[in-house]
Amino acid sequence: MHHLSDLNSKKAWTELGDKDKRMLEGGGIKEDDWTILQQVDRTEALGGESLITNKDIFNIPDDQILQHHSFNPEGFTPAQLIDEAFKLKEQLANKYMNYIYTETNASVLEVGARENTLMSIGTEKGTIGNELLRFFWQFKQFPFAMLTRMWYRGMSQGTPQAKFIYLAKLFAYTTLMGGLVDQIQNITKGQDLDDPTTMDFFLKSIVKGGSASFLADAVSATADPTDRSFKDWIIPAAFKDVGNVATMVSGAGQHYLEERESSYGAEAVNTIKNNTPFQNVWYTRLVFDRIVIAELQDMFDEGYRERKQYRLETQHNQGFWWDLDNEEVRLPEINM
Repeated sequence: MHHLSDLNSKKAWTELGDKDKRMLEGGGIKEDDWTILQQVDRTEALGGESLITNKDIFNIPDDQILQHHSFNPEGFTPAQLIDEAFKLKEQLANKYMNYIYTETNASVLEVGARENTLMSIGTEKGTIGNELLRFFWQFKQFPFAMLTRMWYRGMSQGTPQAKFIYLAKLFAYTTLMGGLVDQIQNITKGQDLDDPTTMDFFLKSIVKGGSASFLADAVSATADPTDRSFKDWIIPAAFKDVGNVATMVSGAGQHYLEERESSYGAEAVNTIKNNTPFQNVWYTRLVFDRIVIAELQDMFDEGYRERKQYRLETQHNQGFWWDLDNEEVRLPEINM
């Protein structure tokens, strides 16, 4: 709303760029709508900006909007003229607010009716199949919405070249941000930075950025140093800990622990940690992991932290600027 109001106050329709015109026309706003919006008495925002609100459009004088649309008042009673003016203002307000909501939902993604319909795959709400699908999509809704919204927007560009440029820019920007997120996550986990010159880092950047993050868990699970696997991407998040507990109490538990050089006590601490509210908040996670979780793990399984760090360093080339055993804290380095 801020951007559109500012643009409308500064530029006539003929001064707008082709992209601006195309986006406005895609939302139903034509040249005559743009012109009448420039004549609206605006609302003064707290920051001193002048904004066009829905109320401002309905406050346009009836004579002004009828004259703008070259409406012939002959044969109409005063009450009918008021009704006709109201209809014109309602149409303009609907176009304006629809454009605002559409652009807001594109920049601040929310899962809408279209995405919910696609994710339900025709199942009836409340059925077992529908509930299982909801579990599956539990933490995948945002990237799926990103994928569909940006794809539709890219395909709506006017020419094949414009489609390619839009999607190429999206890929480049999300890959860049994915790489930044990956490095920040390393720091907040107490790990050294990844080498940004490797293909592994490039692939991580792709899957962590934007719509490709939909595949991040699936692609990275097979090489995850936390011992996840592809099934952890398929199985709903709410069922994972149930499955782990079932493994521990079954005959497969000992084999599971031997593979990870773990113990029943350490895995019990991990399960409790995974279900502790707010333990994964980025600005407290590292301190909580080192001061609380690591100490509990060592209490139930002495030497667990040293074995885990040694395995990550030797098998996955993963260094730590804050050791798991809390004996060394230094500046982060790049894993080469």
